[in-house]
Amino acid sequence: MNSSGPAGLDVAERDGVSDEPLAVPPFAVVSHYVPPSRFGQPRVLYRLLRQIPSDQYGLLSTTRYDREAPRPDQDGPWLDACYIHIDLGFPARLVSYRPGITGFPRRIYTLANLTVALHRRARQIETVVRARDYRAIVACSGDPIDLPASAIAARRLGIPLIAYMFDDYGTQYKILPPYQQFAARYDNPHAGIYGDGNDRPLGTDEVRIVYTGSVYHVHDDAFARLLEVIEDSEQSLVLDLYSSVDTTRYAVFQRSGRVRHHGHLADAEALRVQAEAEILFLPLAFDCPAPDVVRSALPGKFPEYLASGRPILVHAPADSFVAWYCRRHHCAAVVDEPDTRALADTLGRLLSDGKFRRAIVRAALCRARKDFDPAVSGQNLLTVLRSLGG
Repeated sequence: MNSSGPAGLDVAERDGVSDEPLAVPPFAVVSHYVPPSRFGQPRVLYRLLRQIPSDQYGLLSTTRYDREAPRPDQDGPWLDACYIHIDLGFPARLVSYRPGITGFPRRIYTLANLTVALHRRARQIETVVRARDYRAIVACSGDPIDLPASAIAARRLGIPLIAYMFDDYGTQYKILPPYQQFAARYDNPHAGIYGDGNDRPLGTDEVRIVYTGSVYHVHDDAFARLLEVIEDSEQSLVLDLYSSVDTTRYAVFQRSGRVRHHGHLADAEALRVQAEAEILFLPLAFDCPAPDVVRSALPGKFPEYLASGRPILVHAPADSFVAWYCRRHHCAAVVDEPDTRALADTLGRLLSDGKFRRAIVRAALCRARKDFDPAVSGQNLLTVLRSLGG
């Protein structure tokens, strides 16, 4: 098992790993990405599953994993568990473009292919689970077929299904009660490393506003307003972007000379960058083609931000979970309206008011420990697994 991490913290202290025997039934984890992929979902799975003996579970994924020849985006830590590849299940031809009486309408043809893929994948999961005598399936959201295919397999085998719903789970599925045995909203753990929370005076030198994570349409106008504030400020402000996405291609960033593009960071390095930031920025768009995604999203970076010991600036709609959580717990500076002036005023307060910064940082560290600590999240998963019986 890979136990690498920042110096000064051992595995048990960082991730809540215990030597206590874990009476859990063997189970399969089905996810389109698993560790060591660099995305948020496999990072969370790594933090949870490393607390469980690796012979107790297997990782089933439509993504191929080869320790001897990993892909460039598989640069995180590996688990010692068995990795099992399952096919996507789609027929060779996904969509029909042929017009005329002999050709199915495109939507019907695509729906038929999805149905075929669903049942093919369900048969593959069933075959693996039966062969390895797994007693439960933990199916993750993300790929739209994995969860229903796992549900079909679990029903055929007569074993429990645990649905782990990540991030914007509210829009990925119309969740039925049987899928709600285990949800991820309060169980996305951070790395178990906590910042010191010491305040640093801001405004005398360059102030680095840091964002780590993916960039796409659920962030656009929030980033645009921040850059407008940065450009108009008389202080030396800069936005540092750390993302696996090529942020240089985004028009919103091309219009500003105060953006620095750094590319992807490995997990441990991302934690260091977060802890060294003057301000961490968490944006969600107000004008977005997928408002339900914004409302229900819990970004994987959010627990890391809380645990960083640095002040957080949230710019997100008032009805989003992130804005609601931070307002309720006073753990970030929140601007929940699409108002550039309000954003500028709140950023100005963060820069000038040390008492305010210290208060929100203390509250954030408190919430990180109570709601997102790896030991707590791992115990929640183990409790569910133990309840299933051996």
